[in-house]
Amino acid sequence: MDSDTLLATMAVQGILKIPSFWTHDPMLWFAHVEAQFFTQRIQKQMMKLQYMAAALTHEMMAEVRDLIMALPGSVTYDTFKSELIRITDSPQKRLRQLLIEEELGDRTPSQLLRQIKQLLGESALQPDILR
Repeated sequence: MDSDTLLATMAVQGILKIPSFWTHDPMLWFAHVEAQFFTQRIQKQMMKLQYMAAALTHEMMAEVRDLIMALPGSVTYDTFKSELIRITDSPQKRLRQLLIEEELGDRTPSQLLRQIKQLLGESALQPDILR
């Protein structure tokens, strides 16, 4: 049994569990998925690309349709990853979520603060404004 067949068998058996793409935190999703690739010794770019594409929602697939429909081998995993991050993790989307959608809800204040800091990313606010 070659390595590709073995990996496909592992995926069917549930050993490799890739969740649906997290549009709210693509960087964390990639960290999670790449940890699974590492532990399962998945190194081939094409195999990573196939697993990643299989985890996308219909809406996300429509966003990157041109990359999905490209000739096999013409788009790398890294290119696909960069494009997904670019379209889902824009500063405008994070700011909109921060200003309009975030609320304490049933979270603790420290959990809300952690979420706000994650949404701010590299942007820094003065502590008084953040409060």
